[in-house]
Amino acid sequence: MVKSQERVGFKWITISTLFQFTCQFLFTLMIAREVGPELVGAYVASMLIINMGRIFTELGFPQSLINLDNISQKDRNTSLLVTTTSAFFLSIFLFLLSNTISAYFNFSDVTWILQYLLLILLLNGAFVIYNSWLLREFSYFEVAVSNIAATFVSYICIGLSLYFVSPTIETLVIATISFYAFNLIFSYIFVSKSEDKLILEFNSLEKFKNFNFDYTVARIANFIALEADNFIIGLKLGPTFLGIYSRGYQLMTLPATLLGTIGEKVLFPIYSRQTSDKIENSLNTKLLIIGLFSIPINMLVYLYSDELVEFLLGEKWVNVGPVLQALSFAIYFRISTKFIDSAIRSLSLLRERAYIQYFYALIIILSVLVAVNFDLSFIAYAVVLCVVINYCLLLNLLRVKAKFNFYALHKHLFLVSCFSLVLGFLLNL
Repeated sequence: MVKSQERVGFKWITISTLFQFTCQFLFTLMIAREVGPELVGAYVASMLIINMGRIFTELGFPQSLINLDNISQKDRNTSLLVTTTSAFFLSIFLFLLSNTISAYFNFSDVTWILQYLLLILLLNGAFVIYNSWLLREFSYFEVAVSNIAATFVSYICIGLSLYFVSPTIETLVIATISFYAFNLIFSYIFVSKSEDKLILEFNSLEKFKNFNFDYTVARIANFIALEADNFIIGLKLGPTFLGIYSRGYQLMTLPATLLGTIGEKVLFPIYSRQTSDKIENSLNTKLLIIGLFSIPINMLVYLYSDELVEFLLGEKWVNVGPVLQALSFAIYFRISTKFIDSAIRSLSLLRERAYIQYFYALIIILSVLVAVNFDLSFIAYAVVLCVVINYCLLLNLLRVKAKFNFYALHKHLFLVSCFSLVLGFLLNL
């Protein structure tokens, strides 16, 4: 039964996520080619604030609805009340601080972009609860349809229509907000709305508090680790360099984000109901498959990074090449970490995960603060080193706490790496 659910989940979530990321990626590239690094940097800076705000509005409730047993509709209603209320007040707070945040990044366009993107927080407060409820019930088809429909309407219908009229950063902002709005609408349609009332149940809060606290603490650390480089580059070097670095980072993390999103949406609900030995076997298999594909791709991206950037982004973005070349070494580790993280969370090793994430955040901050005195490619190599360390620490957590064995996996990955090196040598002749 679980295997069947996993296959069905992977099929539908893969289809919808591929469609979503393809449309978002291509649409963002189209806008980036037109507006250049500076305005893209302002958009990236604003989205950093939005993504940080999501942590403090979600507060672990979506993950609790998926992970915990004996969840009722009253628990869902309490989660919905907390996330929507938190989103409302945080949006007002960030709106009032938008000028200060813009001054931090030393770019005035951050103010209006952030103010409009705050609508995402309001929409997301309700969307994440409905989406998590669908995932809890293994309603993968409904999740996929909601995601595909929202992507089609926002990026193809609305986005492209505006692009052909005015290919500006405003077009990207409107398309992004539309995506969250329509995803909320379609998710709401699919979720059973019986007893759907905004009522605060203190028994529900008591049920959620331990998991939510540990998860949120770990998520804060993970956010710092993933975004500290962007914050530091934005502060020290300004929006133009942030735009250049973020495009290279996006190209590197595209497969990681794509596969990681699929894995998180499917594996986390499945793993939460599996035994440790089944999780170990499944994880080893998936990490090996990831390595078979990503390690050779790593070599190809390293060799042809300049040509890839020129083809995708155009002449305005030639400085992205060296950044992408350095970050290509992190492709396997970034994808794998997403899957490993799903296993760790399903085993409720949240506090241990939080410790690792805070250490990861610390070394990211220290290494980027040193590397920012050189150039962007030096920053990228420093980030890659930190990503590898994080991967090793997370695997070691599963080895020590859950008695997982990864020896056979890494023996096979070593052979794949040797093949990739030979391939790179031959292509470079």
